[in-house]
Amino acid sequence: MALDNLISIAFSEIDLATLDQAIQTIETVLYGKTINLTPEQRQQYGRIAEQNKLFVNKAKGYMEQYPQHVSGFLDKTEFDSDFAARQLVESRLQRLSSVTEQLSDTKVLLDHDNYHNAITFYRNVKYLSGENVPGTNVIYEDMKQFFDTSSASAASPTTPGSPTNGQ
Repeated sequence: MALDNLISIAFSEIDLATLDQAIQTIETVLYGKTINLTPEQRQQYGRIAEQNKLFVNKAKGYMEQYPQHVSGFLDKTEFDSDFAARQLVESRLQRLSSVTEQLSDTKVLLDHDNYHNAITFYRNVKYLSGENVPGTNVIYEDMKQFFDTSSASAASPTTPGSPTNGQ
């Protein structure tokens, strides 16, 4: 019984060149303007939650309404610049996140299709090897390394003949 093919897509050479050029353009525009934080720095600085964004927006509004209350210790010009840049970055990030999610979800389905077709191939080669079809033993022996046949533990999510690395 054939497995359902969950997705079937193809990219032309023009599609790929267009995508690669668009990504290159984004990388070029961002070069020297963005920062790569270490995991420790990400932990240190974190992200501001929605509640804190509302707080920042409220403070900005009051600073605009009551400039006489802005402390001399606060660089209002830099605050305004950072505020505007954050809004510009956030809107682009949301769009790029949507694209990333689409690509990631598409890859999940492609991985699923590839994995299940590979399992079908492996099962067939295993059968053919058992029937002594010439040339199939070497294929079967090479592929069986990906399967856990020594574990019969009930706690194991894999069953004999199932891949050890899951899906």
